[in-house]
Amino acid sequence: MLKLKYLSEPKAIQSMKFTKRGHTYQPKGNTEWKSWIKLQTIQQLPEYFEMITTAIRIKKLHFIFSPLKSFSNKKMKMIEDGQIFYKYTRPDLTDNLQKGIIDSLAGIIYKDDSLIVAEDNVKKYFGKEACIHLEIERIDNQNEGFYL
Repeated sequence: MLKLKYLSEPKAIQSMKFTKRGHTYQPKGNTEWKSWIKLQTIQQLPEYFEMITTAIRIKKLHFIFSPLKSFSNKKMKMIEDGQIFYKYTRPDLTDNLQKGIIDSLAGIIYKDDSLIVAEDNVKKYFGKEACIHLEIERIDNQNEGFYL
């Protein structure tokens, strides 16, 4: 299992933008953030890591946001004690948050994001430290399913 941690406020990455002439582009902030994720990933990989080319399960993907300034001292203490307060406002979890990190890892951790066949334990919430926790495992056991 591969465990990675990114010390950054999670960032939503939207789909491509279009110019007036119909050309597509990614805003500079998005491409810079993806490059930073790639660099952080490479620095955390084990020395003899080989890119995954088989089925993958995301065991854990937690997007942890900085606490809001409006949080009470009581809520802050609860967060420090490990209580989870889910973030139920934008950015959305299933598309924009996951897209940035998943796209960034293609070509480094796995050949293509189509290899991701299962996701467990995916959350977004407030914590004492803004970061992203990611755990990925290769699915080698053929008894877990059939592959085409």
